[in-house]
Amino acid sequence: PPHCEEYMGKNVSTPKHVALARKLAEASIVMLKNEGEVLPLGASAVKKIAVIGGAADAKAYNPNGAGQGGGGAWNTGDFYSGGGSGHMVSGNLVTPLAGIRRRAEAEGMEVIASATNDIGAAEHAASHADVAIVVVGTTSGEADDRKSLSFGSDSERLIRAVAGKCDKVVVIMEVCGPVVMPWRGDVPAILAMFLGGQEAGNAWAGVLFGDSSPT
Repeated sequence: PPHCEEYMGKNVSTPKHVALARKLAEASIVMLKNEGEVLPLGASAVKKIAVIGGAADAKAYNPNGAGQGGGGAWNTGDFYSGGGSGHMVSGNLVTPLAGIRRRAEAEGMEVIASATNDIGAAEHAASHADVAIVVVGTTSGEADDRKSLSFGSDSERLIRAVAGKCDKVVVIMEVCGPVVMPWRGDVPAILAMFLGGQEAGNAWAGVLFGDSSPT
């Protein structure tokens, strides 16, 4: 309709909206593996946490500007929202790193961040942590098939490299559908979240620290 730019661009978010977004994101998390009771994380056993991977602090993709992968194609998705006509660009995104860091620091834990897929940096971070959390992700877009069910060689090499430096590795996957996990035997804990939206980071933190239960 005409003269709707101001209305359509208005921030109508409320605390209730944010709470609902977090609740839905937490409900989308599925625990696939938890050997040795690595989770939930607790201050009595964990003093240092490494948060590793480019997906740990990935920005939302904006088709009209910069973001995860840059601006451009209308149907490109990100780790938080599918791509295409239903894609939402959140101005209040909580990344996995931000959510986990906030929750860990509330417990007095130190967070070692390596928010890239650089193997050397990941190994260094993991070797100094009691628990290493590796964040990986996939995206999807309208009218465009995914080329593979894999996370890609960089992510798979990253997981295996971290597993070689830390005994307690948690892989958290931000996914849009089925994935293959040839590395699943190398790590004790794996969880998946399906397009968690703006509260993805806080939802991850809630489940990892036992504030809420995964599916």
